[in-house]
Amino acid sequence: MKPMTPKLPETLIPVDDFLKFSKPYLDAERAIAGIKTAPARILEADFFRLEVRASVFSGLVAQNCTFENASFCDVLFEDCNFSGCNFSDAYFERCVFLNCKAVGANFKNSLFKNVRMTDSNFSYAVFDSGALRTFQTENTNFTCASLSRTKWQKPECVGSVFSQNNLFQADLGGVDLSECTFEAPTVSDPPKELRGVTVNAFQASELVGLFGIKVRT
Repeated sequence: MKPMTPKLPETLIPVDDFLKFSKPYLDAERAIAGIKTAPARILEADFFRLEVRASVFSGLVAQNCTFENASFCDVLFEDCNFSGCNFSDAYFERCVFLNCKAVGANFKNSLFKNVRMTDSNFSYAVFDSGALRTFQTENTNFTCASLSRTKWQKPECVGSVFSQNNLFQADLGGVDLSECTFEAPTVSDPPKELRGVTVNAFQASELVGLFGIKVRT
């Protein structure tokens, strides 16, 4: 797996108070570019239609905040916590989530393009009706995440956990989950979502019951 990396400038502008810094950009509907945030805690703030380019969010804790219709291009998120935040209808391109938490976050209808998620926790997150295009996951937890009606294109998934996920009407054709934990998905009957998915022998023995096959031991 060749890691995806955002295109960042050599020098970034340090920002101590992102909430205060972002306000004039939000009011003027201007893009923020070339910054690196200092560790901070933000609760229940509204970042509707926020646009960020070529920047680093480091140690940001943004809980129960709204990022609806936000756009992130060439952004590194490191050691951040977005648990409970609303990222519905957001856009992510050439972004990396490194050691981040987004437990229960809402990414419904969002587009992820050339995105990498490493050593992160997206359990109970909602990705319904979104698109995952050319994305990578490594050692990342998606337990109980909802991925209903998502479209997956050219994913690379290694060492990640996909357990008890809602995959109803998801397009998983060509997805290789053989190097991940993949168990107990919610799918249609018959499970058309699993057509073309690559799994290992152990996973196949666990999933065979979804096809109405009984294995006698």
